[in-house]
Amino acid sequence: MKKLITSFIASLLCMSVIVGANPTQQFNIGVQAGPGNSAPEVQLLETRIFEYLGGPTITRTGNYAFQGEVLYYKVRVIDNNGASDIKSVKLLAGGNEKSLCSYIDGTATATSKDYECMFTVDDSHGNTLIDVRAWDYAGAQGTISGGGTNWFLNPIISVDISTTTPPDYLYFPSGEPGSTVLSSNALTVTNNCEDGVTIRVYMSGTDMYGDDTAMCPDSNVLSVDNLEYYVHNGAVTWTQMRRYDDNKPFGNGRNIGTLSHGASMQIDFRLTYPMPCIGTFTNGNIYFVVEAI
Repeated sequence: MKKLITSFIASLLCMSVIVGANPTQQFNIGVQAGPGNSAPEVQLLETRIFEYLGGPTITRTGNYAFQGEVLYYKVRVIDNNGASDIKSVKLLAGGNEKSLCSYIDGTATATSKDYECMFTVDDSHGNTLIDVRAWDYAGAQGTISGGGTNWFLNPIISVDISTTTPPDYLYFPSGEPGSTVLSSNALTVTNNCEDGVTIRVYMSGTDMYGDDTAMCPDSNVLSVDNLEYYVHNGAVTWTQMRRYDDNKPFGNGRNIGTLSHGASMQIDFRLTYPMPCIGTFTNGNIYFVVEAI
């Protein structure tokens, strides 16, 4: 028995020597890598407002726009997998795709391209997020770094025009022919527009008409040329009223100043009675046209 055990151990030693005697052995293990796919990055380069497609640029004090105006976005799309990996770029308004952006020729680098995007404002109303989104061929997407821009679309333009004291119309007291009289009340114009819209105010007026017994100086028409105004936060001198003309821009009104949201302007008036001038003139109007700026 002892002899057999010794013999078996010797056999194992012999086998160990045989295996180790092979000089070349090959082994393998699997290798995998997952670099992933980084989404495109969108950088905002420029925004503008056009009066209409192909029209002049509008300068605004705030982010608001009106139906028919065009919002223009210029962006740079960066894709670290190469510019050729950029599949499409679109402008979104309120999360909805509105237009396909166009590549600007000659702007491509190894990893980027510039695009221009345009959105013609429709009849939507209220705060709207305007953003630009880019896709690559793997389906990854990115939007403007830091988020898009909030615009107020089609804000309501509203002004309050009132007299400083009764009555609720502009009233001139009696005066001698050839004399100049101040109106017994003044007008106040207040900007009540939505979303902080700033407005420019234009004003013009019509002749005043009396009944058949009025005469000033040779008809029942008291010419608006005899009317002057003074704007407390605008003009520094008395200024002759322009004659209203519906066929001219802003009713032929003169720019009498700008009003930020909630601001008011007071306007005083004076009238020179021609010689001769008799009767009562009750049919006349002051017109205001306001423009968002």
